[in-house]
Amino acid sequence: MPTYRNNTDNTISYASKGKLYSFPPHKDYAAKFWLPYQNLGLDLVNPDYPPVPEKIFISGEFKFKSGVERKFNIDTCDKYSLLISVEAGKVKLYTGSSRTGVEISGDYSTMIEWQIAPYIRLVGLQDGTIAHVRAENESAAS
Repeated sequence: MPTYRNNTDNTISYASKGKLYSFPPHKDYAAKFWLPYQNLGLDLVNPDYPPVPEKIFISGEFKFKSGVERKFNIDTCDKYSLLISVEAGKVKLYTGSSRTGVEISGDYSTMIEWQIAPYIRLVGLQDGTIAHVRAENESAAS
């Protein structure tokens, strides 16, 4: 487990998956999950990181009916690349808990921070939709 230290005089807070974590001033914290410690203002005391997940999170061809949703959970990482290629029909992509989606009817690619979107959802907009979906861990060593 990585261990972090709050070397400031203020409590630092971090929200993840509906939980709020607080890091009191001048205290160490051993985490069981990845933390964006630099963005939070924490120092890394022990870099004993958990194992980096496999590079490929999702890879496959998926068929959709109109209104059918598929949810894909992404293993913890810093960021991941997402490529969606719609062969027939249309899908709508929602990243994380976002209520605003992107309609895709061709090729679409983006880079996503896991902290913002630990999962994606695809909703079929037409019967017979076929989409190729691939997500890769961009923080893993090649």
